[in-house]
Amino acid sequence: MIAAILLGSAAVALAPAVVARTERMQTMRAEWRSVLAQCRERYAGARSAADTARADVWYPATRRERRPADPACAAYRKHGMLR
Repeated sequence: MIAAILLGSAAVALAPAVVARTERMQTMRAEWRSVLAQCRERYAGARSAADTARADVWYPATRRERRPADPACAAYRKHGMLR
């Protein structure tokens, strides 16, 4: 019984590491980095409040296309993800 609990706990602890190495997860991370880089570039080029406002409403695209549920750059800036 104790051995089963220990093995179950080890499986639960190792599951995130195994999932993180899958090809799909790697693709998602690469797309995520690309989206954040696109938003950073927009804000880096902003020289006025109007430029920042345009960057706020801009929707970055992944390699495929812009998906309706993806947020504009303002959401990433609001949550401090563009640092």
